[in-house]
Amino acid sequence: MKKHKTALITGGCGFLGRHFAKYLSNHGWKIFIVDDLSTGLHPQKWPQHLKAPVEFVHADMKDYLKNHSLAYDLAIHLAAVVGGRMVIEGKPAMSASSLELDACFFRWAAKAKPSKIIYMSSSAIYPIDLQGAKSKTALKEHLVDFANSYSVFGMPDLVYGWSKLTGEFLASTFAKHYGLNIFCPRPFSGYGEDQDLSYPVPAICMRAVKKENPLVIWGSGKQTRDFIYVDDLIEAMITYLPKLKGYETMNLGSGVANTFEKVAKIAALHAGYKPNIKNLEGKPEGVKTRFANTQKMRSHYKPKISLEKGLKKVVDFLKQKK
Repeated sequence: MKKHKTALITGGCGFLGRHFAKYLSNHGWKIFIVDDLSTGLHPQKWPQHLKAPVEFVHADMKDYLKNHSLAYDLAIHLAAVVGGRMVIEGKPAMSASSLELDACFFRWAAKAKPSKIIYMSSSAIYPIDLQGAKSKTALKEHLVDFANSYSVFGMPDLVYGWSKLTGEFLASTFAKHYGLNIFCPRPFSGYGEDQDLSYPVPAICMRAVKKENPLVIWGSGKQTRDFIYVDDLIEAMITYLPKLKGYETMNLGSGVANTFEKVAKIAALHAGYKPNIKNLEGKPEGVKTRFANTQKMRSHYKPKISLEKGLKKVVDFLKQKK
């Protein structure tokens, strides 16, 4: 009888965890999830299109890993304090607490030695001085490269950016000293149907589904992000794992900077109306320009879902929930 590959997902009941579990399950993996459900959904409550057979442990990840030394073919570390821009800017202590989770995970990995590890990094680690209103720089992996002992880094995006930057430093250090294979993907504004409404894309799409007029977006609306649909995120990561050796990073995005104003207009189009767009200048909007150099990702994977198709999926899903 063929043995299933095994995957442990910390914080696996959140948005990305649910999609990882579904993808891996569809490809014959046995999935183990540990999550304290402080923000995630119990597997019984997952959306129907993401239902997957998983072994679920309701526990604090830190307590669980202290007494758990089983080896896995893949360990995916997603446990973190997460949220949209309001959390990043308004609750820095929450982001700081993720450092404790990361340290615990890497200490466990040094002993358990899973064959491959995914540590979810972020585009927020890149220097904010390269992300101004007039910036035309596609952010490339080498701008933050812990393989170079003498690298000089710019200021990342607030405490959240610092926490992910530190997490990557831990990943690179543990990979070197303990012989681990650790992949640190840097997603640029991933989104999907079942994402929490504290994130901008589903929040805007929900307002469109309700046909609000004016349709409100935070900030100027001219700020840009590089949006990538969640299924493309997951497949880009998993399909790279056979090549992974040591510590590696990779930008995950479309390589295109799109404004939130454009997102709102597309969402409204799929919702079937044409509203006035209203900007809330006093709300946080983050850096002005952020998009990825995706050369490394596209050498092995090209995204399949356009922004227009992805937003339609989100709008159609939210119509069912309305």
